[in-house]
Amino acid sequence: MSTDDPKAFIEHLKDAAGRDIVEHFARGDFEKWLRELYSRPDLADGVKRLRETWNGQHDPRRELIALLQALK
Repeated sequence: MSTDDPKAFIEHLKDAAGRDIVEHFARGDFEKWLRELYSRPDLADGVKRLRETWNGQHDPRRELIALLQALK
């Protein structure tokens, strides 16, 4: 996966299994990757805010993709 463009991250989210997204989202992995691999603390902060309000009951794929597209 390319680490120079959040579009690649969005495409990866579209193809990933729902359970994998839930697991990584719950652990804060997406925030870490956006901050460390993509050097995008702005996107990481947006994902963190989304995670903090997440109820843990659904696959947050749509919300993640919408957030990343809005903040490109």
